[in-house]
Amino acid sequence: MIEVFRISPVLGKKYETATYTHKEGAWPHEKYYTDRVKYVGEFLHHGSEGYRDNAVHWDTFLLNDKPIQVFYTYEGTTCFREVT
Repeated sequence: MIEVFRISPVLGKKYETATYTHKEGAWPHEKYYTDRVKYVGEFLHHGSEGYRDNAVHWDTFLLNDKPIQVFYTYEGTTCFREVT
């Protein structure tokens, strides 16, 4: 299992993303795990549309000189891992 984190990406840093598949512990000491991560590149910006339950959130990354978007899940299972 690979540990991943429910964090907000920081401008200019590089990340992998995943949807966590296993959670252990209780808030505020929860840990999140998955069995697969995907490299998405350098964080560029966060975007959102809508309001409350109808809101959609995404982060845009630069991968191979092309912008790609990672959409957050409604359930809050979207995670990231910083790549150095």
